[in-house]
Amino acid sequence: MLSGLTFFNPDIVRFPALQLAYRAMEDGESMPTVMNAANEVAVAAFLSGRIKFTDIARSIEKTMDLHHPRTLSSIEDVIEIDQWGRERCSELLQSF
Repeated sequence: MLSGLTFFNPDIVRFPALQLAYRAMEDGESMPTVMNAANEVAVAAFLSGRIKFTDIARSIEKTMDLHHPRTLSSIEDVIEIDQWGRERCSELLQSF
């Protein structure tokens, strides 16, 4: 049984990807799709030993910085933006 819950503001310095998620939510439109695509590419690169853990959030942020949100009107739009995010993140990771 729970005796109580404690709530506090999250530490966005220790958890930078959380701030990126807030940004994706605020920007809306296609930005959450780009964030998710970049995250999947960056995590895969980390798990394969190609980048450091701290590079994950940095590569997601750089990918998001390159994107200009747009309305997604179809599943084809989502697939196109997802592919764009994966390709941009992969390109960025080559310089890490």
